[in-house]
Amino acid sequence: MLSCAVLVSAPALAGESAFGGGYVLSRESNPTRTPTGARQDSSNALFAGLAYEEHTIDLNAQFLAQVEKRAFRTNDGLDDTHIFLNGMGVWTISPQLFSWTAEANQRDARVDITRADSPTNRTQVSSLRTGPDVNFRFSSTDSSVVGARLGRLDSDATGATDSLSAYARALHRMSEQSTLSLNYEALHADFDGGSIVRPSSTRADLFARFETRPLPNSFALDVGSTTVTRVGAESLSGRLVQVTAARQFTPESALRAIYTSQYSDTYTDMLRAISNPAVPGDTVLLPGVDVLTADFYYNKRGELVYSDDNGRFVYALRADARKVDYQTLNLDFKEQGSRIDLLWRYSGFTHLYAMARYLKREFRDFYQKDVDREAILGLRLNVNQSISISLEGGRTMHESTAPSGDISNSRVMLLLGYSSGPLYTARSRR
Repeated sequence: MLSCAVLVSAPALAGESAFGGGYVLSRESNPTRTPTGARQDSSNALFAGLAYEEHTIDLNAQFLAQVEKRAFRTNDGLDDTHIFLNGMGVWTISPQLFSWTAEANQRDARVDITRADSPTNRTQVSSLRTGPDVNFRFSSTDSSVVGARLGRLDSDATGATDSLSAYARALHRMSEQSTLSLNYEALHADFDGGSIVRPSSTRADLFARFETRPLPNSFALDVGSTTVTRVGAESLSGRLVQVTAARQFTPESALRAIYTSQYSDTYTDMLRAISNPAVPGDTVLLPGVDVLTADFYYNKRGELVYSDDNGRFVYALRADARKVDYQTLNLDFKEQGSRIDLLWRYSGFTHLYAMARYLKREFRDFYQKDVDREAILGLRLNVNQSISISLEGGRTMHESTAPSGDISNSRVMLLLGYSSGPLYTARSRR
């Protein structure tokens, strides 16, 4: 509510907006994701969404919200209402001095990582963070910025987490493209659900950052340490390393690499997903938190993405690896994954798209290995600039050494969509 009040009081909006909605008819071979005795079922869903984007001197904002209500024919227990929200806004109240930031995110997250991804193993989780930023300029090369954030994470599975954070940065511009900075970030979180895992904690990050942007390429390096103080538990400390690099080969193709090694938590990872990644394909979902837990974990993750968009044919190749060490839960794991997204604009009215995904996860505190595979093939027909028809088929397979065994599901979907503009694409965002 505070976030909305601040942004509403900003100057009159003058950006680009679009809205839309649609109807989805689906047929699945195993909607409950059971290993044996699977029963086919069909579902009907209605969805509506809104997108807004503005990049002006006063306001820099992007926002996408969608609500989807789904009902199954026989499995009434799977009926649900899904809300997707991904947005941020920066209101510049006084240029180069004072601004206000608001960030919000809501999506599904898996509750139990040891079980297959299924409707009963997912819950809605939302995060909000808002607060001021104050800039101080000492010379043409030296400046600093301080800020504070009030935040909250809500989930039906783990309760709510209230947080208060602050940061301070001292920046030195080495050249027109390069900046060196010293950064301190602190976050205090209180868990309202009475959890014995993390009733209260304070996290502090101290790191140096080197950033250079010799356009069209970029490189950023963070090196430092993290200290976590937990009530009723031993304090944690470890290194913080993050490398982000992007290489633009041509105006259409680019390579991006990311490596992180640091302590993290569900709340922080939820906020990382508020960016607006430009990954092609009608089936691509925005990256976000994939496992919901109240525990801290040390996360090592590497990701490599290559994308190419020549106008008619678009594709993206992604490979990543991750190692997660939980501090309290015995759920440590390592995983490797890959993904391919393809989009062929056969004409202005006909688009063919496909996606293939592979993920292997091995648990280290007990013997269990899971392998997930997914493939999607779809055809999108744009009847006109506003109305579209999509026909999509897909199959997911979950192989596991756990007692539940292997699970598979095939799905056929027909979607009728309406969009008032190119900023909003009418599709399901589950």
